[in-house]
Amino acid sequence: MTNDPIVHTGDGAVRGNATGSCISFFGIPYAAPPTGARRFRPPMPATPWQGIRDGRTDNHSRCVQTHGLPGWLERPLDTPRWRTLHSEDCLFLNVQSPKLTGSTLHPVVVSIHGGSYLWGSGSDRDAAPLCNASIVYVSFNYRLGVLAALGLPELLNESGTTANLALQDQRLAMSWVQRHIRAFGGDPTRVTLSGESSGAMAVAAHLASARSSSLFGQAIFMSGNDDSMSLEEAYQAGNQFAALAGCGSPPATGSRLPCLRALDVWELVNNQSAVYNGSMRAIQVPVADGYELERGTRLADMFATGRVAGARKPLLAGSNVDDISLFLGWTTPELVRELEGRPMETTASFERAVARLLPHASPSEHQELISLYDPSKYFGGDARRALYALGTDGYYACPTRRILKGVSSAMLGVNGVNDVKGVSSTMLSDAVNSQLKGVSSAMLSDATATATTAATATAASSASTTTSTPTTTTPAPAATPFPSI
Repeated sequence: MTNDPIVHTGDGAVRGNATGSCISFFGIPYAAPPTGARRFRPPMPATPWQGIRDGRTDNHSRCVQTHGLPGWLERPLDTPRWRTLHSEDCLFLNVQSPKLTGSTLHPVVVSIHGGSYLWGSGSDRDAAPLCNASIVYVSFNYRLGVLAALGLPELLNESGTTANLALQDQRLAMSWVQRHIRAFGGDPTRVTLSGESSGAMAVAAHLASARSSSLFGQAIFMSGNDDSMSLEEAYQAGNQFAALAGCGSPPATGSRLPCLRALDVWELVNNQSAVYNGSMRAIQVPVADGYELERGTRLADMFATGRVAGARKPLLAGSNVDDISLFLGWTTPELVRELEGRPMETTASFERAVARLLPHASPSEHQELISLYDPSKYFGGDARRALYALGTDGYYACPTRRILKGVSSAMLGVNGVNDVKGVSSTMLSDAVNSQLKGVSSAMLSDATATATTAATATAASSASTTTSTPTTTTPAPAATPFPSI
């Protein structure tokens, strides 16, 4: 123990572990516990501690969550052991550094984990390759599911914001990095924000936000999109959940927050799947609550019109073939067909799925998509792969191209991605929560990975991008289009 490294931060001292390629510090609190009266409120800075905090082992609590399985499989897996590993008091971060001393500060990667805003933690990555490349790696937990996404008018009245707690936790962790990372050998002016899946969606939101733009210099975005949610949608989900939890329905709302805050946290999370689930709709951030996103505004439109605070930051972005496949194939009929050795999707079921997933598209648009994604084009008639291609293009590949186009246009003064024409802007938007803006048939039919760069975003020591360093944990005053509150 006497040889273990100790770092002194503004909040207190922490003891680390010098085993392997990294000098690791686990479980550093970046926010006060979001429990009791703080449940459903924006995060507050961590309380400084006395003495030396033990950060040698990665044994701190993950945020309360389910296993990420269909509801009929969840209950048997909710064990005492699972509950021991997870807690509502979970806002911790990890720092893994190649070196603590010396005249040279190292570039920093801040990672936002994925998991549909329902699952995951900051402890799911091996940082050794980054430490070997002289990069400081920061990962962290943030609130998930209903504990982050509950949207109610009472919460907006109470805090001036609602349903955006995941983003706000992330921003507070990013602010912590700006204040403290020098003590761990990191350079706060060379921070790359990185995320995959819902983590990538968060990266897109932070790119657009004037409240976040000073906290990182460049970004990496993998398998995300530019979707957002209206305040009305957030309220609809929140009202539904509050009623299901037995805490009342409008107009009798006066006692809902005390009721929801008094419930056991596992009762909340284990009953969230009826509203907050893998469909992503009820837990998509940012929510246009007037604080994180101007009311009536969509994130996709901000990228399309260049109203993006971080539009000139270097960005590396991409998606994978069949990205959407993780979210398909879990219904009982699909599983029965699979167990019986029958195809999970047929041409007929694919055509029904297009109509079901796109209720606001016209019959002619349905037919255009069915023709464009004709199952006969996929491995001799694999309707499931056709559905994968449609979902992946709509939810990941096309939004990624839109983001790259918006960012590269701002950087270069021209369209960095060719103008695209063709399919109606209403098509696919309901099924995949993307606001498609005229995507060409060639783009949609391409089911290969999208990995286009707006500008090279190297997290390694080659690139140096300057950012301003905030002096407090309070978000900077909002700039247009964000109202001051």
